[in-house]
Amino acid sequence: MRQPATGPTPNWGNCNRKKDRSMVQFSSPFTDSFPHADIHELIAPNLLHQVIKGTFKDHIVDWVTQYIKESHPKARAAEILADIDRRIAVVPTFPELRHFHEGRGFKQWTGDDSKGLMKVYLPAIAGHVPSQMVQAVRDRDCHR
Repeated sequence: MRQPATGPTPNWGNCNRKKDRSMVQFSSPFTDSFPHADIHELIAPNLLHQVIKGTFKDHIVDWVTQYIKESHPKARAAEILADIDRRIAVVPTFPELRHFHEGRGFKQWTGDDSKGLMKVYLPAIAGHVPSQMVQAVRDRDCHR
């Protein structure tokens, strides 16, 4: 259980004036006497933005794209990225597989977009990046 704050009340200058009611002086928050009110334990991770979008779109897709752009001439990198988009777009319809007509090149990613693209991204990049990168993406996807 957390201990209530002790010690002198902080001096916040003239914040208690009648014309300035935006700040009210207090010695401790009302939750200090609550045994299970630790704010660090109450905040849950946001799965969509921190795990799915964060690791897949903001890390893996950007990492693969950056690798291709930095390891190939500009024209060749554009061809490879176009081929990855083509591979994603020609995935046959199958239950639980989402179809991406334009490949990975959409502006607004939703959670469903990220989850659907995770299922078809690995075979789309195979052959265009080193096998160690393919294995890293595969190992990451095995844990979801």
